[in-house]
Amino acid sequence: MSGKLNDKKTLVTGAASGIGRATAVAAARDGAQLFLTDINEERLKETVEQIIAAGRPGETYLIGADGERDNLSVMQTILRLMDRPPDDFDHVA
Repeated sequence: MSGKLNDKKTLVTGAASGIGRATAVAAARDGAQLFLTDINEERLKETVEQIIAAGRPGETYLIGADGERDNLSVMQTILRLMDRPPDDFDHVA
């Protein structure tokens, strides 16, 4: 663990498989506070299990997404978890 992402809030979309899963696992290893989202919630839970098995649970939030029509509610949930107003999109980078 390099700690490069210690306490950094990190959103990973498509975290249930492939590059998204690999990114989530790597970010957890580097100490990130994770916000993981994917339309496949079962596989998303598997990603979290993989992170926990690696001994890097940190602080991880699972946010299910129902396709593109749900993007706004996903962003609002993430902003709320970051203690930001739900319309505070200017601070999302």
